Amino acid sequence: MTMSNRLRAPQWRTWWLPAVLASVLVLLQASGFAPVLRYERLFVAHGEPWRLITGNFVHLGWHHLLLNLTGLVLIQTLFADRIGSVLAISVVVVASVCVGVGLHYLSGMVPWYVGFSGVLHGWFAAGAILLLVERPRSSVLATLLLVALVAKLVGEQLGLALFASSDWLGGAVVVEAHLYGALGGAFVGGLYSIFKKQGPPIGGP
Repeated sequence: MTMSNRLRAPQWRTWWLPAVLASVLVLLQASGFAPVLRYERLFVAHGEPWRLITGNFVHLGWHHLLLNLTGLVLIQTLFADRIGSVLAISVVVVASVCVGVGLHYLSGMVPWYVGFSGVLHGWFAAGAILLLVERPRSSVLATLLLVALVAKLVGEQLGLALFASSDWLGGAVVVEAHLYGALGGAFVGGLYSIFKKQGPPIGGP
């Protein structure tokens, strides 16, 4: 396979991490461990800091999980040839930390949180930035994706979230998590685009 073909075609190997993540999310949901893993401000303040991270990997219920798994598949399909496994892991880690730390220190009115959507917003932000930087021919698409993301985030912060609360979802949407996750993903995508402008897809297979 030539280098140009590798750059154009997503490889099946880029899907191993989403598959592992999806499996972990499903297992955690089935395990019933959500109460001891979800982010809760009070428990973090009393010596359970892991909740800052683990809250991103548990959900309100199966409907909530299914929504996030669908988002994971769509985002990975869109950016599979831009985001390799190393970069994806970096995005997941940084976005998870940004969500937990951001909620704890910047969003004092949020008592608890669960869900992978903050990380997904970071994944989307990183992919759109890399698409914009690495594929000039796709600059229009990348710009539209970034504009749509920014518009969504701004709208949510202004109270214009499309699904701020839903009975079928199981609770209110914590839109601050979307913002913090997107900022974390944008940070990682920006760094990679600066230092890895040349060569094969960033992050490896």
